[in-house]
Amino acid sequence: YMLPMFAFCEPSAARKLVMYRIRNLAGAREKAAEYGYEGAFYPWESQENGKDGCTHYNLTDIFTGRKMR
Repeated sequence: YMLPMFAFCEPSAARKLVMYRIRNLAGAREKAAEYGYEGAFYPWESQENGKDGCTHYNLTDIFTGRKMR
């Protein structure tokens, strides 16, 4: 949603945003396939290789020890 504003006000930043998406497309496709989807599912927190930096379970219940999403 921010790309049009950057394209108009700061074209060099817009290019960097698009290049980021292109560079990380393989990782986004892999994540979509992992969840059973076609296409690309970009991560919430991306590593340099385009893989998701977040774990599937981010919290552990301190009382039960159960992992929580």
